[in-house]
Formats: sequence, structure tokens, C-alpha cells
Amino acid sequence: MENPSRGITLEIYMILRFTRSYRADRIFFQHYLSQRISTLVLLGNMWVISLRTVEIEAKSAISSSKGGIDAFIKGLPTRYSVNPYLGCPHCCKYCYARFITKFSKIHDTHKDFCHVIGVKQNLDVILDKELRRGRTDGSVLWIGSVTDPYNGLESRYQVTRRILQVLNRHKHPFSIYTRSPLVVRDLDLLSKDRSEVIFTFTGIRGADKRIFEPNSPASSSLLDPIEQISQKTNVRVAILPIIPTVNDDPLFLKELIRDISQRGVKNVYAGFLRLNPFTLRVLRDEISSGRLTDILSYYDKSEKHAGAYLPNPKYRLSILRQLFEYSISRGIGFYVEDPFFLYNRKPTPIDRHYYATLHDFYSSYVRTKSMDAAYSEIRQKYRVDVSLEDIRMALRHVRNPAL
Repeated sequence: MENPSRGITLEIYMILRFTRSYRADRIFFQHYLSQRISTLVLLGNMWVISLRTVEIEAKSAISSSKGGIDAFIKGLPTRYSVNPYLGCPHCCKYCYARFITKFSKIHDTHKDFCHVIGVKQNLDVILDKELRRGRTDGSVLWIGSVTDPYNGLESRYQVTRRILQVLNRHKHPFSIYTRSPLVVRDLDLLSKDRSEVIFTFTGIRGADKRIFEPNSPASSSLLDPIEQISQKTNVRVAILPIIPTVNDDPLFLKELIRDISQRGVKNVYAGFLRLNPFTLRVLRDEISSGRLTDILSYYDKSEKHAGAYLPNPKYRLSILRQLFEYSISRGIGFYVEDPFFLYNRKPTPIDRHYYATLHDFYSSYVRTKSMDAAYSEIRQKYRVDVSLEDIRMALRHVRNPAL
């Protein structure tokens, strides 16, 4: 159905009978990729799925990205981003990117973020022009900072693929951020010297998945694509966000690290759900009050960083220590997004913060055999906003057979 006043060019309604079997989940995802569906509404025992797309003429392609994850390619920072779509059909309730609905002309409320998706059809043409003007100064381009560039619509519109083709013509490095197996379609456009793929891996399953991320591919569906892509280019897994009582079970975390290590992953990045006022309002609108109360019981009002609240320090360090131990035992570098380990690296090509890593501290500790010596070395190398006692708490229970 077309709505000229909103520029809507496509509206699909689809009904899929819901069961709890793995086969049903797989069939649903196949439909998701082939039919470009979004937004599940449960009516009785039926899922009603709808999607509306809006074709947009982009005026610019590259945006500044102050909060990007640093790329591993040639040690370059991620200062700029490109987003092929406006909105995201994954419909994750915790997604920080919903804030863009406050500035978008095609969205009325935050709920439209996954109901109405803008498709930037001319983005590759605009990107080519901006790269010719030297817009990025050669820094790594982050693809998908406020959308998944490989959401279901990409299988039809191929905006992301055209973007990668432009970047390859310019020999420009890029970092793809996704949680979709569809990225394997573009293996021919990936290379170890100019690209990397970061997979978001929450591991949320069952009823919680239908609550928090109803339309996103299951984390288990990413394992084979991770293995394929790791043979072609650099791969990282971002365990984001870790949500108290949802995906923080120690056994689950151990199984997660085991599964991805068997697929060739060498680096893991982790962080917790950050609750800013906008995200909290979305969660109040989207999930039950009882479920939200359970989550909020882990948060501390004194733990406010960059305008967002984090779970209490004792809980965070407990989870980070477990992830660190599991990662080290599997030979995986563990990188953490947490204010406990925040520092400024010197010299730095840009004036911004970088996230330190437990792996940095551990490496120094293994080499020096002394916590005090390792801390002194880190202090000389970085300006670390963390005490030695905090480091001890994070590393005290490391058990590595190599030691």
C-alpha cells in the first residue's frame, strides 16, 4: 500500500505460524532474508509481520563517529561512519540507535525505528564523490553505526554491497558492524588488508529473545558465517549488550566463548547495557514492568558515565573477570568497554578516549610476573583511570595453565 505523503513505496504483510522448534526459527529467518519482513506482532498463536520502506535521496554519505570501536586494520581509528539505511528492522528494544527518530523526517516515534525503514538508494554515488574529496583522511570507515547494514532489506536493495564496491575502488579501509549472516554474500569484497567484520553476539534465546530482539537473527545462526569470514578477513565478536538477568549466565558465557573460538575468532569485545533516559523510556514502553524492575535492580545511580547508567561495579567486574578467564583459556584477546578501564593513549591521532583492555594488563602481568611491576609499566605507558586494587580484582582469579 502506498502513502504518497510519507513516501512509502512498499508495505508487506505476512503471517507465519509460530512454534518453539529450531526448524521453525530457521524457516522464519529464511523468510526474513527472502521477503524482507519486519515487526512481529503476536495475535493468538500467529505472528503478524509487517514492513514499510521509504526510498530516500541522501544528501551526504559520511558522518562523524565519535563513539566508534577502534579498528584493528593497520592500527587505524574509526572516526567516520556510513549508514545505508535509516532505521533497522531487527527491532532490538535496547538499541541505542533509536535516538535518531528524534531527528528523522520519516519517523514519528521511537517505535517507527523498526516499522518504517529508509533506504538510501543513491548512497554509493554520494560516497564516491565524498571519498574523491578526501572526506575521511584515510581513517577506517565504520559501516553500520546506527543500523545493521545487512538487515533483511539488503538482500533486495544491495545498498551496502554497492558501498563496498566504491570503497574497494578507492582502496579505502572499512569496518562492518552487523549481526546478520547475509554478510557472507559479499565475501568477494572483503580482504585482510583493508577490511574487518564485527559481529554482535548477544546469545539471547527463547522468550527473552522475543521480548528484547524479536526480529534479529539468532546468535547460533552466526557461527558458520563467522568461520567463513574469518578465513577471508579480520573478524571480531562484540558481546553487546550484556543485560543483567538476560544473557549474563556464567555457563552461557563460557559456551559462547567456546563456540566462537572454534570458528577462528581471535578477539572479543564486551560491554554492558547503558541506560540513558531515552533507552530507559523505550524499555518502559516495550517490556513488562516486572522484567524491567529485575534489570534495574542491578543498576547504580552513582554509576553514571557519559550520560548513561551502568550496573554496579561489583557485578560488572564479576562478569568481566569470567569473560576474561574464558577468553584467555581459549587464546582469545578480550577487550572491554567499561569506565573501569578507560585511558587516553599517547600519542593519539585524534582527541578522544580509547577503551583499555584486560588483555593489556594481563600481558604485562605474565611477562613481569609481578602485579606491581605490571601496574607500574602500564602507568608509564598510559594514563590509566583505574587503581591497582581494581586491576587486582579483575585479574586475581585468573587461572592459566601456561603460568
